[in-house]
Amino acid sequence: NPRVVFVEEFTNTDCPPCATQNPAFDALLAANRSVGKVSMVKYHAPWPGPLDPMNNFNPTDVGDRLYYYGSLGLPNALMNGQYIPNNNTCMIYGFPECLEQYEIDSAWAIPSIFQIGLTNSIVGNNMLINVSVTALTNIPENVLRLRTIAVEDAILYTTSPGTNGETDFYQVMRKMLPDAKGELLGPMTANQTLNFSYSWPYSTPVNPMELRTLA
Repeated sequence: NPRVVFVEEFTNTDCPPCATQNPAFDALLAANRSVGKVSMVKYHAPWPGPLDPMNNFNPTDVGDRLYYYGSLGLPNALMNGQYIPNNNTCMIYGFPECLEQYEIDSAWAIPSIFQIGLTNSIVGNNMLINVSVTALTNIPENVLRLRTIAVEDAILYTTSPGTNGETDFYQVMRKMLPDAKGELLGPMTANQTLNFSYSWPYSTPVNPMELRTLA
């Protein structure tokens, strides 16, 4: 059962090194996303400046994720829940520019022990999301959580909303469902399936044509 590698990044529109690193980072992720290897989400932090409109839209879920991982400053990125390690050419632990193709390939090669099915639809001003989680082996742990995330795939500004010059933003977290803490799964037996349903009433300035979901 192939794994989809999960990449997360904390960024901000007033962060100069974010603007320096994000273009190459986004290009690497897009290339892997196009072949089904990677899914990603960007959390817009409340600092170094308060101008970031994507943080202002939902500061609560971003704050919970910052608290969950602990902050290394900005930008910082994680792959499958672990900060990206530094290497011989990138000396700052957690920097997006440290991520390399071979690291994605190695993570992708690890079989997943879950199958996750995901559907969504737009009805009026509500995004309806259904998630199924099937265990492919016995899962004795009682601490695993399902986190479901609505992202806006592309947010493109004509002028930079912050001070670092960036105008194009991708896979921006808009809402975590039911919240950033997710759903506690509990122990599962092989082939057992759990189902979850959510309804999220999105609001301006979200573009429903750009909404996607991750789980």
